[in-house]
Amino acid sequence: MNSPLTEQFIKQQLGPLLRLEPYQSDDLLRTLSEILSYNSRSTIANRLHVHPKTISYRRARLEKLLRVDFDNPLTRTDLLVALRLYQIHKSR
Repeated sequence: MNSPLTEQFIKQQLGPLLRLEPYQSDDLLRTLSEILSYNSRSTIANRLHVHPKTISYRRARLEKLLRVDFDNPLTRTDLLVALRLYQIHKSR
């Protein structure tokens, strides 16, 4: 888990998001996790207790910040793996 390759992968996938201040990145990380787990904007909004338009805004912000397309399955997979590795690393 603490290998340089793992850290490099996390930074490559999530770097711009992780460089934000915690008050900004925390909501976006939770939103990213939900976006990668669910396709329904209303489901994600209900789980995060926000308006569905907030999810649309955050999704667009994440796509721009990370320079990704969430409609690409390979991108989603890379982001999901990086996010899970980051969560595991952070919890230790």
